[in-house]
Amino acid sequence: MNLNLPCGFLRPAAVVLPLLATPAAPWAQDWVSRGVCTSINFEAVAFSDAENGFVAGEGYLLHSGDGGSSWAPLLRVSRSLHDVGFRGASLGLAVGDGGLILRTTDGGQSWSEVETNTTSDLRTVALGEGGMAVAAGFGTVLRSTDGGATWELADAGDAAFPGLCGQRNRPRLACG
Repeated sequence: MNLNLPCGFLRPAAVVLPLLATPAAPWAQDWVSRGVCTSINFEAVAFSDAENGFVAGEGYLLHSGDGGSSWAPLLRVSRSLHDVGFRGASLGLAVGDGGLILRTTDGGQSWSEVETNTTSDLRTVALGEGGMAVAAGFGTVLRSTDGGATWELADAGDAAFPGLCGQRNRPRLACG
């Protein structure tokens, strides 16, 4: 897959990803830049296990299978992606503009779009125990009890939710 990702000036978000994702020593005492060569603004990074990482931004999903030492384009969609999250090594969700939710149940090898019944931009996602998942954006909160296979709209009023917080491995608070 040729994504025609230009090298050159790296935007700050593109530099932060490899610095955060690649510890050079145990306990993250030192960090090493891995030179992600792209002009994509990355917005989120999540690891499903110690080796498999995923980064989302501007309609791209990138993957690392070596703990963050190298990254390769995995998926391109027509709408911007803003967040990605995993619960264990298999179940993952990515959210984006226009109510877009992508779901994987095989550790990120394949992704499928899930019906959300909203066109609101989704900015954040969190997965909890027992299939609990929450996706939120500006004035929108969606809730799933089956690992993101189906979604229902929760009453959010007119608040904006750029982040989600969890407690004891369960997403409980929409932060805005």
